[in-house]
Amino acid sequence: MVEDASISQEENIENLDKKSMQVAISKLEFEDALTKLQNISKKLDSGNISLSYTIKYLEYATVLKSHCKKILENFKLKVEEIISSEEDTKDNR
Repeated sequence: MVEDASISQEENIENLDKKSMQVAISKLEFEDALTKLQNISKKLDSGNISLSYTIKYLEYATVLKSHCKKILENFKLKVEEIISSEEDTKDNR
């Protein structure tokens, strides 16, 4: 059985615990994390992986999803701050 090369060559997820996954994923940019999440989704949809790999991929995908959500929430806050700052500037004129 061949594992997804885009994931295994970088993290070798079958040997990672959740904390190690979180550390590795925390360094990823949003686009990279999203690409990995999409690759995992395709792999799981294919049905060509063992149950043990399925569990690891699901665990990895959960950590990736949380990371992406955190990035998006931070982005939203920054956008809201920019808009609020701009509105404050207009009000002070």
